[in-house]
Amino acid sequence: MKKSNITQILLLIIGLLASYTLSIAAQELPVDKETGKITFTDVVQLENTTISPEQLYSIAREWFATTFNSANDVLQMDDKDLGKLIGKANFGIDMTAYQTDSHVDFTISVFVKEGRYKYTITDLEHVSNQNGYSGGALEDDKPDCGGMRMVKKGWLQVKEQTSEKVALIIADLKATMASSGNKESEEDW
Repeated sequence: MKKSNITQILLLIIGLLASYTLSIAAQELPVDKETGKITFTDVVQLENTTISPEQLYSIAREWFATTFNSANDVLQMDDKDLGKLIGKANFGIDMTAYQTDSHVDFTISVFVKEGRYKYTITDLEHVSNQNGYSGGALEDDKPDCGGMRMVKKGWLQVKEQTSEKVALIIADLKATMASSGNKESEEDW
């Protein structure tokens, strides 16, 4: 077999593996059976179970402010008595096979109770900064803008980046909330 044929076969195999990997990563987005929406959610029990709901609420609200630059711009519901924070935020999507600037809008909720909290990230929607190129709800197999404007590979890359970026948001929230009992009070400086 000629060297160029071997190279072409190897490139084809690498391309197929990359496509398969993207497909698997995109399929890992968790879908809620009741709503049919992609939903990342968990109840997290803290090691320090003596921390009050008020303290957890304050830490979660501060996390919203530092993570999204302005809690006032992001928060849609802010109820200290119920221990409920609900915000609408977004993150950018890096260039993909899609080749246009875009972002993913989402809703994030944090509920606090004594020694534990629950987070939910849902309503993930791809929005393009270029008119007519938005992919829409990430639960969809095909983007709203159609395959002519966003090829399958681009749609899978949007989903893959979403999975990665949501994982970073969740990890940051968990780290912040976990350190809540170990953090020195701002007043103790």
